[in-house]
Amino acid sequence: MSHKKSRHAKDLPAVAPTREGDLTTPSLKPQDEAKLAQLLTKLQPQRKEALVPMSAAKARRVLATPVARRTQPPIETLKALRQVLNSPANVLILDLEFYGTGAENTHVGQLAGRIFGRHEQFNYTVFQPSDMAPVQQLKFLKTTNLTYQEAIKFDLDTTMRKIQHFIQRQPIDYLLSYDNHFDLHVLNGEAQRHQWPTERCFWQQIQLIDLAAILKTDALNGKAMVSLRSLVGLLGLRRELPFHEAQNDVEYINRVLQIYALDANQNLLQ
Repeated sequence: MSHKKSRHAKDLPAVAPTREGDLTTPSLKPQDEAKLAQLLTKLQPQRKEALVPMSAAKARRVLATPVARRTQPPIETLKALRQVLNSPANVLILDLEFYGTGAENTHVGQLAGRIFGRHEQFNYTVFQPSDMAPVQQLKFLKTTNLTYQEAIKFDLDTTMRKIQHFIQRQPIDYLLSYDNHFDLHVLNGEAQRHQWPTERCFWQQIQLIDLAAILKTDALNGKAMVSLRSLVGLLGLRRELPFHEAQNDVEYINRVLQIYALDANQNLLQ
């Protein structure tokens, strides 16, 4: 009984069957190899341009370039804040302490941060002898128990690079502080004085949340702001840690946020 060949069978080269277990490539006639190569070429996706390998230098520049973030609506109410705190977003609580005389001669002395709901945190004290009075330098050395040569490794440039790496390891969606207007003023002044690149000025690239401003407009009807110490007392939280130390203030803000994240209805300041 004869069988009709498929209409396309003539386009395919005849290949001799292989024995079971035989993994060698079957031999083809030169004209058949040409047909097979032509057929495979038609099946491959066509590229408009060839891929060019990226150099190591360019790869480093690409990796160092911050990814543009989508602009989110401003967080101005307690309801919006609760939604953020209960979302997958990473909220970095940040607090700064300063030294110096006067608003225009103030420098960052300490930076502490913690991601809300997680354990990742940092706490850096800055030693900048060119901007510090002798008594301030001595206080730093006594507090940290460091030698002078060890202390000069804690300059502000090094500290900001460390924080930049911290943020790159776990991208931050919101930067939350308590009454942040002076913090931002000092940070912008330091950035201009040290001529930091844009990627090091993380506070200019992450959406900001000012908890004190939210409470003023949404809970206090625009009246005077309440201090962090007073807020902690009003909420009945423990106040066993000294205030105005960055790592302690971050801990207090974290406790406040835990309450506001869980209580969606009660006005906690009344």
